[in-house]
Amino acid sequence: MIPDESVVGRILEEQELDVSLMVAVGSGSLNDSVKYVSSRTKVPYIIVCTAPSMDGYVADGAPLICNGYKYSYPACLAYGVVGDTDIMKEAPMELIHAGFGDVVGKITALADWDLSVKVNDEYRCETCVELVQRALDKCFGQAEALKERNDEATLYLIEALTLTGVAMGLVNISRPASSAEHMLSHYWEMDYIARGMTPIHHGTQVGVATPVIAMFFEEMADLLPEGTGALCPPHEEIEELLRKAGCPVTPKDIGIDRDLFHRSLIEGYKVRPRYSVMEFAKAHGRLEEIADKITNTIYGE
Repeated sequence: MIPDESVVGRILEEQELDVSLMVAVGSGSLNDSVKYVSSRTKVPYIIVCTAPSMDGYVADGAPLICNGYKYSYPACLAYGVVGDTDIMKEAPMELIHAGFGDVVGKITALADWDLSVKVNDEYRCETCVELVQRALDKCFGQAEALKERNDEATLYLIEALTLTGVAMGLVNISRPASSAEHMLSHYWEMDYIARGMTPIHHGTQVGVATPVIAMFFEEMADLLPEGTGALCPPHEEIEELLRKAGCPVTPKDIGIDRDLFHRSLIEGYKVRPRYSVMEFAKAHGRLEEIADKITNTIYGE
């Protein structure tokens, strides 16, 4: 299901005049669609989570497709969130991989936030950074056990996704969870939809985009503000983390072709008005050079 105008319209169409509460049973797309309707109709909603696939259950934004473009609309928080580990650990493995990929994306999101703090004097909540980082550490420590649907590993994955959502709510922006790696994912998703194709799971795309953005940090290391580069581990380390959990590792693994990938590196920073290492590279005249190098590294000369 693609969360677009038709889905939002269908939810409104099916809503009775006297409805006082909506209950959504599902994960990302359904949660975002019902959340959007809830925010506009002032009818509260409860989400019953069926998969640990993304961090939006407790966030107040609703990413939706409108006229083929992905926007993150301001919406509302759920009135209640119900998540049973026994149910969520039995979700299709591709959705568990998507959730883990979404968590992996926080690595570069936090590094990008630090970059913007130092370059643009952007506000940053240190409490939120610590909250997210602690959750990531616990989740990554159990990465390999996710392949076995281990109870503790699934719980830590859910916890990381939930606390990241809480952090977004605390600062009222998605900075603790989303930056350049999400822009690449959105770019790929919009391209797929424009061609009438079904996009890959958002979190899976975010996961494979994260080592790519780590490569940007490596290539820009000589110009980064002091301390920023240290926040982003080497791309090889992030790739190994994805492998441990059994996730796809490179854009090639999920069918992103060379042309789309290269275009996304050149144009992806425009997807959101959010400062990132890609825009930093553009500002220093090195975006195209780095895009060519990363593309050749992944796809060959």
